[in-house]
Amino acid sequence: MEDIKNILSTILNEAKLLEDKIGQIGAITKHTGEVVVPTASESLREVVKFTEESSNKIIEQIDKVEQNCHEIGKILDELINLNPINSIKEKLFFVKNKNQENMNILLKVYELFSFQDLSARQIKEVINILEDIKRTSLL
Repeated sequence: MEDIKNILSTILNEAKLLEDKIGQIGAITKHTGEVVVPTASESLREVVKFTEESSNKIIEQIDKVEQNCHEIGKILDELINLNPINSIKEKLFFVKNKNQENMNILLKVYELFSFQDLSARQIKEVINILEDIKRTSLL
């Protein structure tokens, strides 16, 4: 889970740096329009590609953890149905509750990944704007 947090933090930091660079590029394009826009557009495309690939890799790992939680839940149900002594039964229920808590956390993490789609759409809009600037500066 810490790896996921680090990757998300890195992606967000890169997005902030990118936003700053886009601002700088906007100022530069007034002077060098034709040269800067293709480079900026391509860089933004690379950022979108990187974040999509990274997000997909993270989600693949989350899917594996979710699958493990489901399997653990089934085994716990089987063990509880064996009607063990109370002290063991209490511990099994405790583990089952923690497993369910982990499943709920995974669902929240899935929801948090919606930022990636929004970021990609916003970056694609910036790419379109930069390419429009290029087209109008060439006319």
